[in-house]
Amino acid sequence: MPAIHRVLLVDDDLPFCDAVTRLLAHHRVATTAAPAAALAMLAEGRFDLAIIDVRLWPIDGFELASDMLRRKLTVPVLLVTGSDVARVREMADDLLLRNVSDVLAKPLGRAELEAAVERAATATSSERITRRALAAAIAPPRPRTP
Repeated sequence: MPAIHRVLLVDDDLPFCDAVTRLLAHHRVATTAAPAAALAMLAEGRFDLAIIDVRLWPIDGFELASDMLRRKLTVPVLLVTGSDVARVREMADDLLLRNVSDVLAKPLGRAELEAAVERAATATSSERITRRALAAAIAPPRPRTP
């Protein structure tokens, strides 16, 4: 049985939150739709990992991950998106979001989600950066738009 992690899920889609909570049933999952509440909860130091939707309001998932870095909140982040995963990963890299461990596509499968949670919660910051750099290096080249 994998370790039990304390996960904060930040998403305003309640059915998605319910689904993720069920998929991660053996972990301790807390949810919030508000980025400000997420920052306050993370500042208390009770979480091993944050799963953050890219599309949030009034700030998006990139801004929330960036705010976490500015506040020295070292919790690893999994970004989730319903759009182009490669583009979201590139944007996180462009923004130097070292706390982003991975980007996952919605809808999430149990095995994929469990593996990502375990990798993110147990990896050091340098391991996360190295893994993302390697993934970027072996990714197929993106077509250039004029």
